[in-house]
Amino acid sequence: MDQRLLQTLYRIGVDEICYRHPHRYLTIIGDHDTGAVVDIQPGRSEESLANFRASQPDSALAAIETVSIDVSRACTGVTTAAVPHAVICYDDFHITR
Repeated sequence: MDQRLLQTLYRIGVDEICYRHPHRYLTIIGDHDTGAVVDIQPGRSEESLANFRASQPDSALAAIETVSIDVSRACTGVTTAAVPHAVICYDDFHITR
């Protein structure tokens, strides 16, 4: 990952994509301001998102103000533990569904 992408990272989005059926997923972390993908982790579990968080220095995590995620315990739990100060915005697709 290009570390320069993380220097101004403060609004991120987390989503997963199925790349092969049945049940092969990737967790994608993107920068809402630039539209750039900043990280991809295998799977769609709590561990997938935790791996991204663990790879970030405390200063990068402290800069994150807003996180958009799916409505899931895994995403919510990891996000509130890693960036408790951040505002969580749930994906409206899952809310309206």
